Amino acid sequence: MRRLSLQLENFANDESANITIEFVVILPLLTLWYIGTLVFFDAYKSRMAADNAASVIADILSRFEPSPLKPGYEQDEIDEMLLLRTSMLPKAPPGGWLRVSAIEYVDATGTYKVNWTCVGTGGTVGPLDHADIPLNSIPLMIDGEVVLLVESEVPYVPLVDWVGISITSWTSLAAIKPRFAEGAPIKSGDCIVPAPPVT
Repeated sequence: MRRLSLQLENFANDESANITIEFVVILPLLTLWYIGTLVFFDAYKSRMAADNAASVIADILSRFEPSPLKPGYEQDEIDEMLLLRTSMLPKAPPGGWLRVSAIEYVDATGTYKVNWTCVGTGGTVGPLDHADIPLNSIPLMIDGEVVLLVESEVPYVPLVDWVGISITSWTSLAAIKPRFAEGAPIKSGDCIVPAPPVT
């Protein structure tokens, strides 16, 4: 009995180990950690790419300079921006939408209004309404100032779905002041000019 007790005590105090056993025990944990890191990094990278694409599109549209032949934005140009976004995100699954709107601040009523709104062809979202303006994404504005609001939704499918990130979509917003076109004009008949807001 004493011998068994000594053997158990020696076993409990033994700090030597077999590297093969340690490897077999730790390998599944390391594998899960590695896969989880890849999935979260891929999601972060996908989200940043979607945000950058929306910012680039907003910057391009802000540089649009009207001319007598092309006095304002047209549906074709919004569709071109949608194609550009798709080319900037080659790994994104198909789908999503792009919406561009001109938002004006009216100081007399202290409200924002949608001057016009345009959804890329095939989009699953409706035109932006006055009541749905994302005010937390709009910068401080002075009376009569107009900003272009670019909203983009990009689908995302994670590498694996058991890490904690499910199939979702990234919604990105970018607001920018037009550089050349005062009031961000739109060609008559294109896109949608909503009814004035009810005050």
